[in-house]
Amino acid sequence: MEISRRSILTSLLSAILLISGVLVLSPVDGEGTAENRLMERDRPGSVPSAPSRISYDGNTYYVGGPGNYTTIQEAVDLCVDGDVVVVNPGTYQEEVRVNSEIWIRGTTGAKIVPIPSPVTGVAFILNTANITITSMNISDFEVGIESDHCGHNISDNQFFLNTQDVSIKLSLSGLNSSFMTGGLVFSGNELKRNSAMHGVDIDLNIQFDYENASHADIGDIIITDNEMSSTATARAFFHIRETVSDMLGGSLTIGDVIMKGNRMTGGGTGFDFYGSIYELENVSVTVGDFIISGNHIVESDDYGIDLDYYDFTNLHGTTTVRMGDIMVSDNEITSSGNSNSIYLADFAYWYELHDDIDLETGNVTVEHNTLESRGYGVYLYYSYLGYSMDGNARAVTRNAWIRNNTILASSYGIYLDIEDGYENSGSSSCEMGDIHVENNKINSTYDAIYVYLYYLGESLEENASFVMGDIIISGNTANGSQGAISYSGLSIYMEHVGADLLDRSRVRIGNIEVFDNTLSGTYGVYSESMYVVGSNNRGESSMEMGRMNITGNTMNGTDAGFSFYYMNNVGDDLSGNSTVSVNGIYVEDNDIIGSGTGYGIKISNLDNIADNLFDSSSLSFGGINILNNNVSSASDGVFIEDIGAMAAGMSGDSDLQADLFDFSGNNIVCGGYGVVFDDDIPEFGRGMGGNSRAEMDVISIEGNRIVSSDTGILMGASGFGHSMDGSADLHLDTWTVTGNEITSGSAAVDLRISELGRGMISGNLDIAGISISDNVFDTWDGIKVWVSTDPLKDHANVSIGDILVNDNVFLHASDDDTILVNVISNVGDNASFILDGTFIIGNDQSGSNVSVIHNSHSETVSGNGTSDLGLTRISRNNITYGANGLELEGPKTAEVFLNNFMGNIDDVAPTSTPVSWVSPEPLWYRHGMRNFSSYLGNYWSSYTGPDNNNDGIGDNPFNTGSGLDTRPLMNQFQEVVPPWQDETPPEVRITSPSNGTIFDTGDVLIEWEAADDLLGIEDIWV
Repeated sequence: MEISRRSILTSLLSAILLISGVLVLSPVDGEGTAENRLMERDRPGSVPSAPSRISYDGNTYYVGGPGNYTTIQEAVDLCVDGDVVVVNPGTYQEEVRVNSEIWIRGTTGAKIVPIPSPVTGVAFILNTANITITSMNISDFEVGIESDHCGHNISDNQFFLNTQDVSIKLSLSGLNSSFMTGGLVFSGNELKRNSAMHGVDIDLNIQFDYENASHADIGDIIITDNEMSSTATARAFFHIRETVSDMLGGSLTIGDVIMKGNRMTGGGTGFDFYGSIYELENVSVTVGDFIISGNHIVESDDYGIDLDYYDFTNLHGTTTVRMGDIMVSDNEITSSGNSNSIYLADFAYWYELHDDIDLETGNVTVEHNTLESRGYGVYLYYSYLGYSMDGNARAVTRNAWIRNNTILASSYGIYLDIEDGYENSGSSSCEMGDIHVENNKINSTYDAIYVYLYYLGESLEENASFVMGDIIISGNTANGSQGAISYSGLSIYMEHVGADLLDRSRVRIGNIEVFDNTLSGTYGVYSESMYVVGSNNRGESSMEMGRMNITGNTMNGTDAGFSFYYMNNVGDDLSGNSTVSVNGIYVEDNDIIGSGTGYGIKISNLDNIADNLFDSSSLSFGGINILNNNVSSASDGVFIEDIGAMAAGMSGDSDLQADLFDFSGNNIVCGGYGVVFDDDIPEFGRGMGGNSRAEMDVISIEGNRIVSSDTGILMGASGFGHSMDGSADLHLDTWTVTGNEITSGSAAVDLRISELGRGMISGNLDIAGISISDNVFDTWDGIKVWVSTDPLKDHANVSIGDILVNDNVFLHASDDDTILVNVISNVGDNASFILDGTFIIGNDQSGSNVSVIHNSHSETVSGNGTSDLGLTRISRNNITYGANGLELEGPKTAEVFLNNFMGNIDDVAPTSTPVSWVSPEPLWYRHGMRNFSSYLGNYWSSYTGPDNNNDGIGDNPFNTGSGLDTRPLMNQFQEVVPPWQDETPPEVRITSPSNGTIFDTGDVLIEWEAADDLLGIEDIWV
């Protein structure tokens, strides 16, 4: 029976959505209607409340039951565009070809199965676009629905045990006019599969002739609320390919891809997408959003979501590209095989961009997913962004967020693979936004979070530039190394960054910010490589790398809580006026735990930094800064090994400004050494020549609390200035160990600097000084400072500022020397070594089995060589309870005054050094209630001479055994010399004229009296 178009208008309503002039049919929503739900553009991921709606107005044909037609094909053959075929319950054994834009609407129980001798093996062959098939049971076919057109709506069907459920393959080549097609709606279907073929396979391949300006418009692909299961594992439930190429002029619009609310069980990959757009010239491109949300992908054997986002390659002219956002959210994915949950591969695969290309993408968000993977949890691969750009081409990616996910992975939890912006020229520019990894909960066998930075801003020339934003890793709970393999909570790998730059090219890398995380594994944090960074640059190129800030985290590792490994070829082989700035690594305010037998902090393999700087090139480096951390470990608190040469081979007018190590404000409790350099720091400045200059702050250890089983601080250096030549200048700032509290089962501080100027020909090596001051030590041994030169020759000049050992407190008697300072100078013809002085002042010792203070200097000078070991001054120390109080070996002269010698077996060991035992100038001092000014000696507990004039100075000299102290103190120096606690201000009283007297003119004589009970009055101003 045939029913008029008008009679069905009110009883059968259907909906279509016009997208860019193309009909896209949408899912059934109630009796006789179809409805399409698309994303609004007001924000990614929102859903409109009022969908578009258009009614069918064609004839309706009924098949089966009371209908006029016994086969679907009979009814379909009568249809024209806009008609409806209603299929009543029953089993239909046929293969149907559809040549009109119609709606085939099944009812409950409508089923199509293969014919006994299949011709095509396909249930429905759709030979035109914009066909809707709903509520059919399609079973046991080679292919359920096949088409070489788009714009179809396939909804609320059952696909049972077909080899392939849907195959849509649109392939066009040599197009010379505009082309528009709808996408696909696939919604509310049920699929049960046992085949190794893809379930839904969509392949769009559109090639133009590259001759005429054309417009291409591809509609949305919408996949929602499908229920799918498979016992086969080889292929994907959804496999989508989109390719467009060879356009000259015109525009290209690609709609949204939306995958929401689907349930997939078993199979290989849940969702597999690949897009490629290439060979465009003067084309305007717009790509919609990509939304994958609310899906359940269970027991997949390969990938849960495999998104290989649109490639853009070989773009020319004034082509512009604007891409929407990618949102992957609220999915639940588990795997049964060696599969990856969310795999965003080749995102930003955009290269060979020329002329005035302007390409820009939206944001990437991966959030609120629950993932259980036997491979990667989340893999995000930035590849080839801006590779081989030239002209004025511009490529920009916005920000990326991976946040609030729960991940259990047998491989890596989150893997960021970033390889972008290299081999560019012209005035091209490549920019990356920030990348955020935030508030995820991760347990993984390999690294929980792995950041791989490789070939970033590499091989740029002319005026090309690359800029990368910050990487922010915060608020995560990440546990790596769940198996027997050594992996980390967070691992950062960096190689070939900002290297091989030419001309005026520029690279800027933002900060790496790691804060407020809980990270555990074999290593809590493992920064495993910084290799070829700012290396081999030329011309006037510039490279800047931001700081690596690791702050406020809890890091727990069985090998080390924090490990920084292999920093090599950083800022080396620079020439021209190239500049490189690496702003340093800051590990601050963390709780760092070396559990098991692990270290708290391990730093190793630093080498070839600032090697071979030529011309006027320069490098600045912010150093490795370990600040204000709580460190606990079974082994060493901070362990440093394999530190190689820096500033080697510099020449021309090249310049280095660098810090190296700053350990300050930490609380370290460990079972080994507190801070230990397992090897000497070797040969800084090796082979420097020309007018090159290097200025470096090598080591600062300040304000730490260290409790260690072995030596508190052990560090050494050797061979600084090796083979320097020309007018090169190597300046090293003061080595400082100040304000620390150290409790150890061995020495407090052991510092050895040896073989200074090894093989040096000429130039200047200057160390500003050594300061070990204001520390409190509860240790079994004290402070040892060893300094020696290599035999200096030719015109080598080596100098050291003051060696200061001041204001330290020793709470425990030492098994060895409490304070040992040993300087050895070996100077040949025309060379020089100068030490400004050695000052041991204000220390409070509790005794020694050897010497409380042992100062040993020796000199060997030949030819016209010059050696000056400067002044040795020992003052204001408590030298108590030693086998020897003071032992002097080798200083040419020494000043020893205002010390307390008490309870020593021998106050002074025999010495040939001329010693002045009194102050070099008169000093204010106090005795009783009176203030005096005089030369002052030392306090000797064994002195028994008189003080007949009651001035606090003994009347008879004290024989030290190595000279006379002619001004021995009757009281300990703290009682007689400033600073004292002056509690009352001076009293000043005017005696004339009387108060209130008024004078008109002339001179006035004022008389007054002034007194102070402590220091007296030195000056009065009126």
